[in-house]
Amino acid sequence: MTFLPIVARELRVASRRPATFRLRIFVAVLTGLIGAGMLLMGDAGAAARSGKGVFSSLGFLAFLFCLLDGARHAADSVSEEKREGTLGLLFLTDLRGYDVVLGKMVATSVKSFQGLFAFLPILSIALVLGGVTGGEFWRTALVLANTLFWSSSLGMWVSSMSRESHRALSATLGGVALITGLPMLIHVWTRPWAPSFSNIVACFSPGFSATLIPSGSYASNAGGFWLSLAVTHALSWGALILASLITPRSWQDQPALGSDTAKGERRYRWRFGDAARRTQLRQRLLGINPLFWLAARDDRERWMIWALLTAIGAILVVVFLTFLSTNLQAAMAVVSVTMMLVTLVLKVWVASLASYPFAEARRNGTMEIILATPLTTEEFLHGHWRALERFFLWPALVVIFVKLAAVAVQLFFGNPAQGGWLLWLPSAGGATYEAVKVALDLIAVAWLGMLMGMTQKSPFHALTRTLFFGVLIPFLLFCIPNVLIDLVIIQIARPRLRRDLRRLASERAAPEAQPEEQRRIRPTPPLATVPPVIERRQ
Repeated sequence: MTFLPIVARELRVASRRPATFRLRIFVAVLTGLIGAGMLLMGDAGAAARSGKGVFSSLGFLAFLFCLLDGARHAADSVSEEKREGTLGLLFLTDLRGYDVVLGKMVATSVKSFQGLFAFLPILSIALVLGGVTGGEFWRTALVLANTLFWSSSLGMWVSSMSRESHRALSATLGGVALITGLPMLIHVWTRPWAPSFSNIVACFSPGFSATLIPSGSYASNAGGFWLSLAVTHALSWGALILASLITPRSWQDQPALGSDTAKGERRYRWRFGDAARRTQLRQRLLGINPLFWLAARDDRERWMIWALLTAIGAILVVVFLTFLSTNLQAAMAVVSVTMMLVTLVLKVWVASLASYPFAEARRNGTMEIILATPLTTEEFLHGHWRALERFFLWPALVVIFVKLAAVAVQLFFGNPAQGGWLLWLPSAGGATYEAVKVALDLIAVAWLGMLMGMTQKSPFHALTRTLFFGVLIPFLLFCIPNVLIDLVIIQIARPRLRRDLRRLASERAAPEAQPEEQRRIRPTPPLATVPPVIERRQ
């Protein structure tokens, strides 16, 4: 038997797939345009023209791409096979768990690695511009490849334990953000008094090796760079080994008996509450809008959102009180970065809850049953929108309040000079703009998620398209204010949902187009056969 047969097959299929070549061209052209735009926007004496700024900016974008793209493709690889019931067929053959896991990983990550390989030659142009050494380039290439392998392995591990697509993707992206960001935050907080401990903790994050790429940082901590690479690479193989052990044992549907039934009941109560809570919620929400009750009865999401905000708030209070008397600017920087991460998590969460119910209901036929009721399109959309408000309205207001409070604290506890109030006006205006941007970002992602849930063929594709157009594209178009992009998204998604909701719900997948050779051949009509004549004997 061939060693790793699925891997060999997927590599042959990818080599013949036209999308593989189109992706490399797209990544190279997009990277070249972004680099050219950075050069044109810089001044004659700016660092961006020397190549250092272009190299750092493109490297940062590539690092984000490797973090997210590998996890995005791998998160629903094994779980999709479980939902469709085809994973068990693979294990009827001589295939082992590692054959399936490595084969699925190659199938899902080959596009990402092709895009990375197309990006590296464009990045090497910074060597010609100056300000970048060859060691920095090769360290960047090594970190990017290792980060992409790490995120893909983490996605495979989460997918082997999951069955629902949006849960798998949300858990994967949350794990990527947590494992990348938390060790770096601990490293920043503990470095002044425990540098050795902070370096050891930071090695578990792929971001630590990325910060040590510049020549100056690498010269001062070369051991930390290679240790971080080794640790993240070992974690990647550990995740793949766990996925290989879990996959053959997790595809069967187990009967709920005995203790499993009790666990299922406890899980159901934790998700929807006890009987009295469910009755009270049904009586209160069902009269407002039946769809509002159907979408908002899951209390688990609310508790998880508030638990996240409470934990982050406690950490911010400790950090703020620690740095307030010594370094106010450092405290404000920590608060600002943390609020940016919290806003990003809320966007992903809103995209998941906005797109998944529509896509799943459309996939299993529930959407047609709901639209067959006397509910109008406005009532349908209003009920789902009220559910999103119930989940995210107060958390979004808390995030906006913390942003405004951080600016107010910086104004009142800073060192005012003459004319300081006039200098503080731009800060107040910037804080107000940030508050408006957070609100519009969440609204735009919600409407876009509902539209993608009605137009995409699966919940996974709906969520990924929502994140791509609602989160990633506004980040890449840094020259255009996010508020304008949000308004455009809202004006496109909201009218289309109101106008075409019932038509989109009744659409089915279009039949595959025939090849050009078959379309040119006119089918030959069948020959008419004459029925036999039966003679009657006199």
